[in-house]
Amino acid sequence: MEKASELFAKIPSIDMKGRSTEVSVAASAVVGTVAAVQIFTDWNPVGRCVTFWKQLRQHETRLSCAGSVKEGADGYLGLHAEEDVQVRNSQYKKLVNAYYDLATVFYEWGWGPSFHFHSRFPFESFWEGTRRHEYQLAAHLNVTRKGHVLDVGCGIGGPMRNIARFLNCKVTGLTLNPYQVERGNEICARDATVAKTTKLVQ
Repeated sequence: MEKASELFAKIPSIDMKGRSTEVSVAASAVVGTVAAVQIFTDWNPVGRCVTFWKQLRQHETRLSCAGSVKEGADGYLGLHAEEDVQVRNSQYKKLVNAYYDLATVFYEWGWGPSFHFHSRFPFESFWEGTRRHEYQLAAHLNVTRKGHVLDVGCGIGGPMRNIARFLNCKVTGLTLNPYQVERGNEICARDATVAKTTKLVQ
């Protein structure tokens, strides 16, 4: 059996100068890829990351389930681990709010404002597929301009805003979570095409 010193002697030495070149090439490839995606697609990774970081900085002050993210996560995990179903059921509102308070910011960052699945044709982008799906749904609603649509379980209101745009009617979104109501109304207020026709409530 070989000694440890003999084994270490067989390990090739790491050339830090060469390694820094590899790291530079890898970093350049990442930056180039992000730039290409930013310029040639509608994904807008830079804008989405900036929005994500802004939301994370404000997150602690906007929670409805607890005073801090750690307290909210601990409360959620504690209730989820609770073996007594009656205790868990009695704290159901806290459990749901803790989950959505903590998860919504990540849903929006990864999924955009519409928290649902849809089919996608090879020639369309993710966002185009989302809009097409929501516009198809709106087309089947048989709602006129004077109509009023209720979106139950609306998340932060992505689909309801597209339905309001497509049908040019009022849409009210209903969700259980106060954080989602606040975030959804914030997005609605910034969008002049739906600011007067959409509202989220709890």
